[in-house]
Amino acid sequence: MIQNQFSFKTKAKAWVRLRLKPGIGTAIRPLRVGLHQAIGAALPRSQTWGSPHRCVITMAEAVRRANDSAKKTNGPLQEYQELFRGEVEIKASRMVLGSFPSWYRNEPYCVPAYDYVATLRPARVYAEHLAIITCDDTLVGETSKWLGRGLSHYAFKDLRLPAPRLLKGRVLDLLPGWDNFYHTLIEVAPKFRTLERAGIDIRSFDHYLFGTPKRPFEREILERFGVPLDRIVDPAEARHLEIEELVVPTVPFNDLNDKFAVRNTHGPWITAYLQDHFLDEADRKSELSRRRLYLSRRKAGMRRVANEDAVFEALQEHGFERIDADTYTVAEQARLFHSAEWIAGPHGAALANCIFCAPGTNLLELRATEQRNGTDDCFNRLCSFGSLNHYLLFTDTVKDPDTPSQNRDLIADIDLLKQMLAGIEDNITKPGNAVSAERPDRS
Repeated sequence: MIQNQFSFKTKAKAWVRLRLKPGIGTAIRPLRVGLHQAIGAALPRSQTWGSPHRCVITMAEAVRRANDSAKKTNGPLQEYQELFRGEVEIKASRMVLGSFPSWYRNEPYCVPAYDYVATLRPARVYAEHLAIITCDDTLVGETSKWLGRGLSHYAFKDLRLPAPRLLKGRVLDLLPGWDNFYHTLIEVAPKFRTLERAGIDIRSFDHYLFGTPKRPFEREILERFGVPLDRIVDPAEARHLEIEELVVPTVPFNDLNDKFAVRNTHGPWITAYLQDHFLDEADRKSELSRRRLYLSRRKAGMRRVANEDAVFEALQEHGFERIDADTYTVAEQARLFHSAEWIAGPHGAALANCIFCAPGTNLLELRATEQRNGTDDCFNRLCSFGSLNHYLLFTDTVKDPDTPSQNRDLIADIDLLKQMLAGIEDNITKPGNAVSAERPDRS
């Protein structure tokens, strides 16, 4: 049994840092936002002083407002090309065990899905929080980091912005919501498909907005889709950019908690699109090798499995092998996952590789009961897109007062894990949750 003993002083300091200070900040935020907006509204534009004048949720609304302003001043018009609008059904997990959070419901639901390309002339990018701001000083909620946060977006907390640096030419927005493997593969790579559908040549841009690609998977993904690495501009280096022409493809949005949220998601096409680019025909036609993979997070800085040895011992009884996904290239991970029949691991970026799995593959996700963020159901969604079987085991966490609850290490209940593994082996599923083994279409 794993125990944690902390002194009263340690607990008190953690309470002040994690509870009291954020609570005070939340209480006074409306006053700060109101003051900053008033200062910004008194100025023609919030290039240096004052926050953006307003926030709208969708890009379509931002373009409409900007064009209304441009017609009055004879300014350049913005463009918005909608390529698709519909909804996608997300299937329920096949089996869920553990202590359910009060908000959790294991049932199918539908999510709006739409695809667009917007061209903003000019636009600003506030790199501190990856906020995209239109020419009429409107922050676009669905395309900015901390997506959909509305007036609580961090750009409204800063009274003074750095002087903007001018970036000339045509620029493509490739900024992910976060700079890890999941967000690069699932958020950035599909933007190239959106550009293809809009008839836009990926190599036709003067610059590409993306953080400096220091990690191998970033360079591999960008080069795979034809992005010239020497034309990448890292917004963090300038902090505040004014861009002559910014092209913004769809950003899939997935925040379940925020009242400002735009519930937009990819369609099932994402599975076929990414597999087409990372798997050759021989890989796609190959039969499952019956490999069973456990994805370890031993080297990660958070959300590790504290009792991993016991977890892996239970998995070994069912033929699992332990791997560190980040020791493989993206193409190697794609082939590895496509050939596996079972995947298991804690909630983390490496599970994004399930997008490469063959239909009918089983995915067992370990997730902390107290973890809640905007991407809680992201792997269930990917399983739905690829016709995989999703299983979820809620776990306890190590009670570390210095670590936010969503980042604490997991403690899995071994008896529940064994029960779930036996259930998967026996193909015990809830009625009506059968998963089709057909491949998703490419439409």
